[in-house]
Amino acid sequence: MQSTVKEIQDSSLVKTASARKGSIYPQNDDNRSAAHIRQHNFPVLGLSCASCAGSVESTVKHLKGILRVSVNFATQSAVIDFDSKQINEQEIQAAVRSVGYDLLLEPSDTAADIIEQKNEAAFRSVKRSAVFATIFSIPLIIISMWGMHWPFADWGMLILATLVIFLFGGRFFVSAYRQMLHGKAGMDTLVALSTSIAYLYSLSVIAVPGFWAAKGLPGHLYFESAAVVICFILLGKALEMKAKGRTTADIKKLMSSQPAYATLIEAGQNRQVPVGDIQPGNELLVRPGESIAVDGTLLSGQPFINESMITGEPVAVEKSVSDKLYAGTINTHSSFTMTATQVGSATTLSAIIRLVKEAQGSKAPIQRLVDKIAARFVIVVLIIAVFTFLSWWLIGGSAQISRAILAMVSVLVIACPCALGLATPAAIMVGIGRGASMGILIKDAAHLQKLAAVTDIVLDKTGTITTGKPTVQATLWLNQHTLYKSLLCAIEQRAQHPLSEAVVNHLEGMQKDAMGNQNTAHEKTPSPSLETTFLPGLGLHAVIHDPLENALIKKTNPPIHTDYTSAEINGALPLNDYYVGNEKLMQQYNIAYKDKVVSDFEALHQGDTIIYFGTRPVKDNTDVSTKHASAQKGTLLGVLAIADTLKQDATDTIKKLHQWHIQTHLLSGDTQQAVARVATKTNIQHAFGGLLPQDKLDYIQQLKSAGKTVAMVGDGINDSAALAGADISIALSAGSAIAMEVAGMTLVGHQLSKIPQGIILSKMTNKTIKGNLFWAFIYNLIGIPVAAGILYPVTHFMLDPMIAGGAMALSSISVLMSSLRLRYRKL
Repeated sequence: MQSTVKEIQDSSLVKTASARKGSIYPQNDDNRSAAHIRQHNFPVLGLSCASCAGSVESTVKHLKGILRVSVNFATQSAVIDFDSKQINEQEIQAAVRSVGYDLLLEPSDTAADIIEQKNEAAFRSVKRSAVFATIFSIPLIIISMWGMHWPFADWGMLILATLVIFLFGGRFFVSAYRQMLHGKAGMDTLVALSTSIAYLYSLSVIAVPGFWAAKGLPGHLYFESAAVVICFILLGKALEMKAKGRTTADIKKLMSSQPAYATLIEAGQNRQVPVGDIQPGNELLVRPGESIAVDGTLLSGQPFINESMITGEPVAVEKSVSDKLYAGTINTHSSFTMTATQVGSATTLSAIIRLVKEAQGSKAPIQRLVDKIAARFVIVVLIIAVFTFLSWWLIGGSAQISRAILAMVSVLVIACPCALGLATPAAIMVGIGRGASMGILIKDAAHLQKLAAVTDIVLDKTGTITTGKPTVQATLWLNQHTLYKSLLCAIEQRAQHPLSEAVVNHLEGMQKDAMGNQNTAHEKTPSPSLETTFLPGLGLHAVIHDPLENALIKKTNPPIHTDYTSAEINGALPLNDYYVGNEKLMQQYNIAYKDKVVSDFEALHQGDTIIYFGTRPVKDNTDVSTKHASAQKGTLLGVLAIADTLKQDATDTIKKLHQWHIQTHLLSGDTQQAVARVATKTNIQHAFGGLLPQDKLDYIQQLKSAGKTVAMVGDGINDSAALAGADISIALSAGSAIAMEVAGMTLVGHQLSKIPQGIILSKMTNKTIKGNLFWAFIYNLIGIPVAAGILYPVTHFMLDPMIAGGAMALSSISVLMSSLRLRYRKL
């Protein structure tokens, strides 16, 4: 399992983050030629609705030197591209503050703490205001319903309403005033207008009762309506803030997995130090049950590490000396020591957190349309409210002035841009966070949204469908002498090739099995005096300078069949030339390698890589290409079939994709036979071998031209062009840094089963977004006309502003709760 997250440290997750210079926040490395063009991701404080986010975005957008700005209400952040020669961070901050909000400029680590503290303080403030507003609103309601005949009841209601509206609800008026100064309007504007209209009308009834009576108009009091609206909105805001905090629970869980302290070993002494004090090269002690503080390598011990925080795989992984260890993972077994290699923001965990935060702050394509609607929403509602008032007054005359005011206030109160603004980003935040907890890192909201629509998935072979680690599938020994196996192992140990490693692992495994079965102390693999030469495109040539002695074998084991002759060994190998390689090598050195037994073996393992092992006397080592006639035939000693093994979940993953009618394609630079063999085993529908990177890209472009939505899954540098050309690009964390940099999604670990899990997550997220938008639109489409009094001519029903306030608060909460279901639904 060591390789599960082996390459993350060298991947774009860390490289991209560490290479972003000149910024206190992570930037998107889009290779801009001008060094003064910068991108920052700023936390924004004080956003209360989607219209507020639109106000900030509009304000910043019109500043000189701003190239692009995107404000996300759900994540409370702004991604800003700007020309540092024309404008700086402080000037941007001043502009945002001028409209009643704030922009944090502190370094990212400090900013995270400040945001957490401010959000917690804001929640406590809203909660406290909601509690006191409720306490003062209760007697106000009691008086309005049963105590209007009490002495000074109207003045008592005035005092209570004044406290609730202007003391506990004063935040809405302050915010609305700041927005008004800059020609902006938001939810706070609607709340301030609606409550102040009801309050001022009621105040005029008390202060100058004769004015309304002289005009024959009723003098109703609406103090309780205005106060209860403030009460409901504060309660709704507190619940919304609480629910919104839960949408980032997955990222907070990642952030909290890194311990605050670690045990430093220094001069033989152990002492607790803050994680921030650890430097690369420090030696650390990790006890059972503790989380690893930084990335590093294992010095001593053989622990089992729970890496589920990073990979999503629940089974603890056994580690050996020199294996990589990752911050945030948990030691489940025994104490061990390690050397720190990556600390602070350079750790894999920090890189993942940055990636997830950036993804959560991105906008899905549908969100841009919703933002445009939300930006104009408040103005439209103000126009509707004025039209409602005028309609009641003009149609009903002065007798309907009370209902006109009631209807106008209800329209202003019930209209809610927050539900629209939260519908998409809340679902995106939860979806991306859920993916991160499963080991599916999604770079942006667009990829999460598009994955559900995929029709074709193109997969690379080596390292994607297969493990990328060749193994010996079968062997055919034509001479069973043990020393020949030891010799082959010794020759292959001197080669630097994945196939050679597979042969060595197989032969050493056979030796261990033999030792276990015979319960005897066999010698280790001999290390003879060998001279090996690499023959490009063919294989290896080896010459023995000293005989290999083996006291356990006194006689040569007979050949497996009599078509081949073998020299008498009698305990030592002959000083022949030995050849290990492909069919061309055997032909070139005239080693007889074909007969029925070998042909049957080759047919049985068609598609595998076949390795031949043969020998020729030293005295006749002439290259047959120059002296074919006089060359004596050599002897074939053994044949090995080598193939890359399939990943355990490859077949089940492909089967599940086919159940969803997704077409699967296997593209590889390997031979057509090898590719066809893998495709047959996994039931992949289309398989092509011998392809160059450009060929893969051309194939994907053909699929896209046919109207397909194509996802590409790869891990190598040669896959980067195809990944860039696909609609959805998916890389494996164990792959190359370039592949991960290009990809929109990264699967941490080796599990292909995360592909269908990602598709299900995408479908669930899209379904949640559509449901949220539907109810947000329906709520406003139905609620506003009802508040305006459209049902009154038929049913004589008028919506009370108090009920309108409760409905408005519940609309935002319902959208958030709907999004939060994504965290708990089974994938």
